[in-house]
Amino acid sequence: MPSNLIGFSAIIGLLLLIFRRTKWAVRCFAFSAILITTLGYSPLPNRALLALENRFPQLTPAQITLKPAGIIILGGSFNPYLSFHRNEVNLNDTIERVTQGIELSRIFPNAPLIFTGSSVPLSHSHFPTEAILAKRMLDGMGIDTSRIIFEDKSLTTYENAQFLAAILKPNPSQHYVLVTSAFHMPRSVALFRAAGFTVQAYPVDYQLPGLRSLFLPHTYMTSGVSVADIAAKEWLGMLVYWATGKITEFYPRP
Repeated sequence: MPSNLIGFSAIIGLLLLIFRRTKWAVRCFAFSAILITTLGYSPLPNRALLALENRFPQLTPAQITLKPAGIIILGGSFNPYLSFHRNEVNLNDTIERVTQGIELSRIFPNAPLIFTGSSVPLSHSHFPTEAILAKRMLDGMGIDTSRIIFEDKSLTTYENAQFLAAILKPNPSQHYVLVTSAFHMPRSVALFRAAGFTVQAYPVDYQLPGLRSLFLPHTYMTSGVSVADIAAKEWLGMLVYWATGKITEFYPRP
């Protein structure tokens, strides 16, 4: 992550300074300063993220013309760690994945709603999974969860696709609506296609306002670095999945 690179470079510079390697210490500090200033304030990270967010068109429910065989909501909207320690359903800023998926399920009541996600490693198996938290939240909102399929073992997007493929046994004639954050959609579509799904992308949870963000600097340094981290994770994730043969499309087309 760019934020870690900035921190590591500064730490290395400090160690070099302690060992009187002043010349190299100054170079490390300069690198950190240039990186944090460029990523923190310039619109450069926006370009990397916008290429992901705009890859698949934003849709309205009326634009879903084919009858969906199911509506798939990808996890990532809950915090199992805080939910366990605070005894509440703790959400994060990608909850649009769930709220928009629920809206679609009301418009297409005959399509099963599928939630996939655990985000709980084996070392913390006592934490509630995302699927459990999603069910708890939806039950509390009075939503009938008996028609929702909850997959609660997957830890990654790759496992989301693979585990659901084992459960749903998709075939090319079946059409699934895939709901996730816009920046996460290219990697997700590539993985679900590789797992045998025919999906229509329904991107939500946009981070940028659109093309105007290509020229707008960030007001807060943390905002720009956060955008850079999100973009780096997705681009590197697609590259690794493609290089290891888990996907056949790098940066898939609509």
